[in-house]
Amino acid sequence: MTALWQSLEEVAGLMDVADGWRRRLGTEFEPLRRFLRVTDKVTGRYDVVGQRDPWRVIEDAGQFVAVCRETTEHRIMERRDVALHRFDVRRLASEIAEAMSIKADVEVLGTTQHIVRVGKLPADLQSRPVWLCIRKTHQDVARAMQEILLHESEPFLVLHPTGNRITPQTRRLLGQFDSEIVALKNLVRFDAAHKLITTNRWKIVVAGALKIELAAEVPLCQFRRDDDFWWVAFNTKPRPVKDSTGMPYIACLLMRPNEVLTAMHLEALESGLHELTRTGTRGEQTDKETLRDSHERLKAIANELDDAIEFNDVAAITALQTEREDILGYVNKATGLAGNIKDNADAKRSGDSVSRAIRRAFTEIDKKCPEAAEHLRTHIQTGIDLLYSPPEVTDWHL
Repeated sequence: MTALWQSLEEVAGLMDVADGWRRRLGTEFEPLRRFLRVTDKVTGRYDVVGQRDPWRVIEDAGQFVAVCRETTEHRIMERRDVALHRFDVRRLASEIAEAMSIKADVEVLGTTQHIVRVGKLPADLQSRPVWLCIRKTHQDVARAMQEILLHESEPFLVLHPTGNRITPQTRRLLGQFDSEIVALKNLVRFDAAHKLITTNRWKIVVAGALKIELAAEVPLCQFRRDDDFWWVAFNTKPRPVKDSTGMPYIACLLMRPNEVLTAMHLEALESGLHELTRTGTRGEQTDKETLRDSHERLKAIANELDDAIEFNDVAAITALQTEREDILGYVNKATGLAGNIKDNADAKRSGDSVSRAIRRAFTEIDKKCPEAAEHLRTHIQTGIDLLYSPPEVTDWHL
């Protein structure tokens, strides 16, 4: 979970100095700085690294000075160091609306930005009004719900950053008006470029909370072959991408998330070899076992082929001959002229070949579905060993 949601609930008045926000957001500070607006106000206390209590900030002859109450030690401060930065909740509400395909209608309730109307949900979620509530205590959240109830004339949905401040009493209060509150962290996230996007299951979460039955939808994430092209989607409508050598490799990785597959294994899978040849690891012992199994299967095929010829089973003859050719091709590829197992140089060549094919496929995907291309580039590791490691469970339709 991004540090932002917790920070919003902890920062009093949604204002802090730049260094305070930096400490809270860590590495996310610069990318999320777009939400911070400098104000004409200055802080009265300044947290100093290594000090238990904050120092008092005073203005003296046009200068700002931070003073330690215990030791009277002081430091001259620049105005930019003590200027308060307010979190722009209106901008956050607008980005939430864009991510969730909400009809934006941003409206601040009250004199602060702790309660903001975002807009209305899509039609398949009954166009319910959506509110964003950023309150720190259980009591403040309950009071915020009462304020919204006085302002709203129809059932609504409330988004709360983490959901940690939601009590059963608050849920019962909202339930009396056919309304609900959910944790924002379960609906949206920041992608690698720190753009706010929805999680794969956000609609399911919202529909479940509002007790709405969703109509069957086209899968949001697709990567499936259709003749000489592939349908690709990542939280988008499916778009056609032309077939290429790397596309089946990507599909194999998506089928087995968080599992390391070797490039040789992917090549074997795509070539359609008998299951006995599909170990695909590059360790010598495993390769010996693979070759032994392959030779045993070739012997079995020879016996089965004799029976098929005797009974004039044309279909079986064709299938067995094809399988034999595939296995022989694999054996020839995995061994040298003397029948010895090829060394790791072959694994590297295979890794280079598969990786190039996957990168070319990324380029083609980027032309039609940049959202999918970005996700795949970020979360697929190439090389001799390949791995697809998504940040969350992704329900691919393959």
